[in-house]
Amino acid sequence: MPFVLIQVDGFSATLAGFASLPFIVAIVVLSRMAGGLVYRVGARTMLVLGPTLVASGFACFALLSDASYLTSIFPATLLVGIGMGLTVAPLTTTLMESVPQHSVGLASGVNNAVSRVASLLAIAVLGTALGFAFNARVNGRMDAAHLSTAQRAPIDAQRSSLAGARLSAPIARQIVHAAYIDGFHVVAGACTLLALASALTAALTLGGKKKTA
Repeated sequence: MPFVLIQVDGFSATLAGFASLPFIVAIVVLSRMAGGLVYRVGARTMLVLGPTLVASGFACFALLSDASYLTSIFPATLLVGIGMGLTVAPLTTTLMESVPQHSVGLASGVNNAVSRVASLLAIAVLGTALGFAFNARVNGRMDAAHLSTAQRAPIDAQRSSLAGARLSAPIARQIVHAAYIDGFHVVAGACTLLALASALTAALTLGGKKKTA
């Protein structure tokens, strides 16, 4: 998303950072409440609801008709933030309560390790998916625009820069930016499916509400 804001919408790096604040604020505000709700409605409910909201937010990203911040990116970002705010604390609580007391430290370490590895894999896999989608859509959009060989040359020379390509021709910039948005849609669609898979996993593997003394 920051690359979309900076390279397509023309945001500065500072503004792009501020644009992610709804996501952060939602997590901070909701996490404490969500941690308490685990004992009222059960971990399964929270870990189905949260990822489902996250999936809804990513689906909004995948269906964006434009890259306008206020009308498109902000609502989707807020929805993902709300979903994560309802997920993070319940997930940690469920993890810690699923192992004997003497294994809590080990469980926390495993959780952190899995989280870090998952982040790296997500960057690598989804970044590759974006690259493939971008290149395919660039080719399709150049063909649709009937660009000459001379007009295609600057785009082809800077494909590796994706939306950061420095192009002088307006039509070339439009094609590259639109293709990058297409790639962003593909990544968001993949994240939608992953979040739904998370909700389904919670629904199938977790028990209901625990009784409290």
